Amino acid sequence: MTMSRLALYLGSLALAVCAAVPATAETTTAVESPHELRIGFADAFMSSATLRSAVRGGYYYEVSQIPGIGGMPVGEAHEYLMAQRKYRYGEKYSTGHFFLGYQYRLTALVGVGVDVDMAKMGAKSKIYNGYDTYVGQFENHIYIWSVLPTVRLTYFEHPHVRLYSSAGIGYSCYAGEWNNTRVLQHGAGLNVTLLGVQAGGKHVFGAVGLGAYNAWYVSREGVDWLPFSRILNASVGCRF
Repeated sequence: MTMSRLALYLGSLALAVCAAVPATAETTTAVESPHELRIGFADAFMSSATLRSAVRGGYYYEVSQIPGIGGMPVGEAHEYLMAQRKYRYGEKYSTGHFFLGYQYRLTALVGVGVDVDMAKMGAKSKIYNGYDTYVGQFENHIYIWSVLPTVRLTYFEHPHVRLYSSAGIGYSCYAGEWNNTRVLQHGAGLNVTLLGVQAGGKHVFGAVGLGAYNAWYVSREGVDWLPFSRILNASVGCRF
């Protein structure tokens, strides 16, 4: 099973579990402080690894190489080497994910809401010609945005501790500039929290979660996949 199929399976499983909760469960009992807001941060370990793999310091040639230039006239060979462009990447970074979430508890078991997520990745690319002479550099950066409607199942609740799982799927896009070219791609994002723990008081709490975020973007070349990130997340929030 590929990682993308595994992510879809986990997301479908979590949504199915949430949908399977009896509709009549505690529907007549008002939930105290049903609204919840939280802000948090999550890792981007896998996304950063993908970026490093994609731009791991090798050369990328903007113009097609001609095998050997020994047979070219001197002037033509010089023009060819001067026009050639190679990009050497360095100073690669990823900010991780910053997210803002809202949940409304329909019952003590089931809540619905939305997560807004942002991450940024980037790298510098130094430009060289065919003589390996430095001619300049680009500042590359991509912002990743997602808006994910979510369903949450709270399966254990104590005055100071809650255990939950959640799944969200929705719109995602990435936009930015890469090698002096603007990029904008639209697609879908999926975030699953397999196990989340909230701890705190009646209105203020902290939370940690274990899960995965994936995104798929459609381009002319096919479908780009942003693999697992948000494996670990931490947040603070309030109920009202």
